[in-house]
Amino acid sequence: MDDIDLTAGGRPLRAIDAESGLRYWDLQIGDWDHTAPAYGRETVFVGGDRLRALDPAPEDDPANGSAIRFEREFAGRVGPGPALDDGTLYVVAEVEDEELALLALE
Repeated sequence: MDDIDLTAGGRPLRAIDAESGLRYWDLQIGDWDHTAPAYGRETVFVGGDRLRALDPAPEDDPANGSAIRFEREFAGRVGPGPALDDGTLYVVAEVEDEELALLALE
């Protein structure tokens, strides 16, 4: 992941080569534009229409695309972005209609 940039924001999550600008892969994450990916534990975590955990480069080659390790849906959107701290993943998610909660997932 050292040479890969990840971008999101109301568009697909994209993995782009930092030097050449080559786009490796895109992943639709919904149309909510207030989310950003987080990287840790060799995994990309991203919100949007649900929480996703991705293997950014299966077989150590980002050209192989992302692989979804898990997805978790809530009542609504997830974001503005997940955060990792000491092995715990924190996300803000809409758990009921117009009710947001900060969740700690291990």
